[in-house]
Amino acid sequence: MPQPLLHRVPSFTDPEIVAAVWAGIRPARDYSHRAAGADRCPAGARAALRMLGGARVPLACEPCYDLLVDVLLHIGASERLRSADNPGGYARRSAEHFVTDRLRAENASLYGVAKPDRRDGTVGAVRAALLDGGSPLEPSWASELLTLVLSAAAARAPLGALGWPYDAFAAAKGRHYGRADVLRREVIADVAAVLDAVDRIAGTQWRDAYIDAPMRARRARYSELRVGEPWPGSDRLIDPAAPATAPGQEGELRAAFWDGMADHGPVQAARLVSGTATATAATLRGAAVGWLLDLLALPGLPVTRPYDAVDVRAAVAHVCGPEAAGRLPAPFVATLVARSAALDAVLARSADRARAA
Repeated sequence: MPQPLLHRVPSFTDPEIVAAVWAGIRPARDYSHRAAGADRCPAGARAALRMLGGARVPLACEPCYDLLVDVLLHIGASERLRSADNPGGYARRSAEHFVTDRLRAENASLYGVAKPDRRDGTVGAVRAALLDGGSPLEPSWASELLTLVLSAAAARAPLGALGWPYDAFAAAKGRHYGRADVLRREVIADVAAVLDAVDRIAGTQWRDAYIDAPMRARRARYSELRVGEPWPGSDRLIDPAAPATAPGQEGELRAAFWDGMADHGPVQAARLVSGTATATAATLRGAAVGWLLDLLALPGLPVTRPYDAVDVRAAVAHVCGPEAAGRLPAPFVATLVARSAALDAVLARSADRARAA
């Protein structure tokens, strides 16, 4: 049986300190268990004390236990723990700061820039260039978008179908300018302008290390376009004869569609939205067409008009990988390709509605 940690580090016998540290590392514990398929870490402070006393550590809790030991050893070297008016509160705050610092270090080495909003170093040089008019964008928005781009690259979360969270970027631009009509096409161009500035100021190697490589890692770790069997009604998605969307419904339906896209892919997303009481074929058509247009508009994709099945699958492969492209149901791809002549008209109507809103 292993020697109890409490025997080796006698200053940690206080259950209050152990409980405070265990609570302070709760977000990291829950993250570790979610990666293993659970909702949260089920172990309480008493279980942590038993582990420290030599009890068997559950396999799923080994990362939690290791982190607990690291934090205890870290704060044990500080005399402030012994002199603090509230040792438990000090221990918990120290644990929270320890986890934050470790996450920043991991982000810097594996997941991108540790502090996307910084104003020194390489990021600061790029930001200064943007604020000095080094892009076609308005300087303050360019600086804000740089932070958003670096934050997105460093995030530990699944990628959406488009890679970059363009809808979130569009919402941020709307808040920045007090607008409600920011289109995804605008922020796609804005992101490209910011990345051009990164290439020019920081260099392509820096961009690959801190932006492109983290995005590839997220895609490899999290992303998979999961689509079901062809939906019999999928041809209605972009049927030009479908009725118009009732006023006030489009935003709600589009939000539901894009939520479904992030988790399930176009076919299941359409099925989910069509199950709502307010669903209309026109809104589904617009969402599917917008998704396809955004994919085909990604930089580096040599596609031509009219679009064909190869273009569609190449776009999906570019965003989500070749396996996801191979799983796209052929009837769904064929439906989109067959209606490609209506793409410009649908996009124009969407733009007209946005301007009129």
